[in-house]
Amino acid sequence: MASTTMSISTAFASTQQFTFERVVAYPSGNGFPTTSITTADVNGDNKQDIIGICGSDNNVAVILGYGNGSFGTPTMYLTGSNIPPTVIIVVDLNGDNYLDIVAADPGEGNVLLFFGYGNGSFQERMVLFMGGGSGPISLAVDDLNGDSFPDIAVTNIGYNQVVVMLGYGTGSFQAPYTVGGCGDLFSIVIGDFDGDSCVDIATACNGPQIVMMYFGYCDGTFGQEISFSMPDGYPLLLIAADFNNDSYLDIAVAVIVADCISVVLGNDSRTFKPQNNYYTGDNDPVAIAVGDLNGDGYLDMAVAYIFGDGNMMILPGSGDGTFGEIISLSLEVYNGGNSIAISDLNGDSCLDIIVGTGYNLDILLHTC
Repeated sequence: MASTTMSISTAFASTQQFTFERVVAYPSGNGFPTTSITTADVNGDNKQDIIGICGSDNNVAVILGYGNGSFGTPTMYLTGSNIPPTVIIVVDLNGDNYLDIVAADPGEGNVLLFFGYGNGSFQERMVLFMGGGSGPISLAVDDLNGDSFPDIAVTNIGYNQVVVMLGYGTGSFQAPYTVGGCGDLFSIVIGDFDGDSCVDIATACNGPQIVMMYFGYCDGTFGQEISFSMPDGYPLLLIAADFNNDSYLDIAVAVIVADCISVVLGNDSRTFKPQNNYYTGDNDPVAIAVGDLNGDGYLDMAVAYIFGDGNMMILPGSGDGTFGEIISLSLEVYNGGNSIAISDLNGDSCLDIIVGTGYNLDILLHTC
């Protein structure tokens, strides 16, 4: 693996330094990954592994980690899709204490499941068919009806619907049903946004350029809907986290065309405070990951973007829901980063960054 050192000088105190060693794990030509990456310990060795979508053949790739920031050879799992799946999530779907893989496949109109054996290998895909003309573009997993079993919520761009599939806890699911919708649906996040212990749904709607919220009743149904407008652009991706430490989930939105990250702060009254917008220059932000990257106790955002003069950026969090001056990191590839994740990859208790650029899988090891 090629390795270069990338040091970021900032005006922050020593606890706020961002210094990384860049490791090009899989150089140009391997086509890994493009649309989505995540990390988890899929073989039970207490070391973080990387799971993502391989852009060259549209398949799921599992890369086992050695715990020192280096990784083994990718193992590929066939999706049968003619385009890359868009979102991948790792979670135990069938209650066997082994992690499974869930992927949204808009090309074939299905949700794909790969059940894990607990040793880093997975069964062949199982298909959850969503109906003709469907196009699942994003998905999220949580317990939507209070039975302690994981359920799946999907944005179906084919019909501009939010679709829910309730799980039985065995890896099988009830028939899909619709809970809402809006024009040109993209990303979805789920969580308890109003503090009532029921899981809610938030979706990005490109048609009306809004974020739509559906509040849950804890039984798999959803009632009151609210929405808030985005800047003059298209909300592409959502991520939920508590950015201001008030115990309520907030939402960060990657808005393309407007070239900004929009942050809205939640509370218990089912309203969101006016958004703060952080402009990224002539770059379209397409992926966000959240974590305390500099050890100051506040959540930061790592953002992958396409075009422009760099490939990713860091927004340092202040702990009050605001973020400091953007720090840009160039990964020296032409078309930018398009997927991103944060995890401790080498066991030093400092968070590292993984960026999928379309050409490389870039790992930025935090030299803390």
